[in-house]
Amino acid sequence: MAALFCTALMLLAGCCGPKPKEAYYGPTLLMDDVVEKVNRNSGMIPSLWANTDFSATVVDEKGDSHSGGGSGVVIFRRPGDLLVRGDSLIGPVFEVGSNNETYWLQLLLPQIDKAWFGSYANLGRSNMKQIPILPDALVEVFGVSIVNTNFLQQPVPVMKFNHEDDAYEFTFMARLPDRWFAAKQISYDRKTYQPTHVVLYDENGRTVLKADLSDPAPVEVPELPKTDWPKVATKYDLYFPESKIRLSMTLSDVALNKGKVPIDATFRMPGPDQWGVTRKENVIDVDSSPHH
Repeated sequence: MAALFCTALMLLAGCCGPKPKEAYYGPTLLMDDVVEKVNRNSGMIPSLWANTDFSATVVDEKGDSHSGGGSGVVIFRRPGDLLVRGDSLIGPVFEVGSNNETYWLQLLLPQIDKAWFGSYANLGRSNMKQIPILPDALVEVFGVSIVNTNFLQQPVPVMKFNHEDDAYEFTFMARLPDRWFAAKQISYDRKTYQPTHVVLYDENGRTVLKADLSDPAPVEVPELPKTDWPKVATKYDLYFPESKIRLSMTLSDVALNKGKVPIDATFRMPGPDQWGVTRKENVIDVDSSPHH
């Protein structure tokens, strides 16, 4: 009987899908309390080191899609230092980096053999949309869980509760000379206060990055009992709509550091002869490309 019922549903709806998440209409916390719980966890993770397995789909200049995967490393240090590196069996595939002054991306694929770099000082004047994976957007994702407790300082947070997703949703607003705009939206699970969804927008409301975060795992803090260790997401599903790039990463062996890493040198941009591309003209200085 159950099989016949499922078959009938398949005919009506196409398949027997997963059971929808049950909406929650019980008690919720005030914004101050939610932020305190989010920041308590994140404040114990000033840096992060992890191995990663990744899969990616990229689209070349002809519009053809190419998929592949491999392994690599993710290293993060608050507030804005990041290094994400991916390798395959035949060598390096990509590297995304950021520090207080500069950002860069290398895509070392036969179909897309290019590198981009720029400085944050010129961020407003640079044409960053030409970069298929935006380093500053990845920094936002890995640094997502610290919320400024001054709720009137930009980007200004506004909280609402999504009953269907059982999550607190924060929209962060920033001011332009003539208007306000939504800069990003972050969802936090009601039970765990872990970030589950991140969406970044440009000043015209277009989506820059969509990220789903899941599978939080504890990070050892030696001076704390194991029951008090903070947690960090270990599954990241990222989508950049402009370039149509999808990147999924699964982190393992997560730790605050590995030996002395991270240090300042960890986040140093490659030198002029260290980009790994086949032709020098494939190294693009984003600062020299005016913003349109």
